[in-house]
Amino acid sequence: MACFTIYTFRCTKFVVKGIDKQQQLKPSLKDWLKVNGYVAKVMTVISLNNIIGIIAYSKIQLTKLAQEL
Repeated sequence: MACFTIYTFRCTKFVVKGIDKQQQLKPSLKDWLKVNGYVAKVMTVISLNNIIGIIAYSKIQLTKLAQEL
C-alpha cells in the first residue's frame, strides 16, 4: 500500500513539474516512477488473484474458513 502512495505522489510531482511547468527533473524521479510502478502492478495482480479466489469459494466454504480462523 505504501508503494501506491509513493507512486501517486511521485506521478503528481512529475505531472506538475515536468509537464505543466516544463522543468528539468532529476533522473531519480524517473527511477522512482519505474520501481513503484512495477511494485504497484505486482500488488494489483496479487489483489486480483485473492479476489478471484474468494469469488471462487462457495459461501459454505467461506463460512467454514472464517470459523477456523
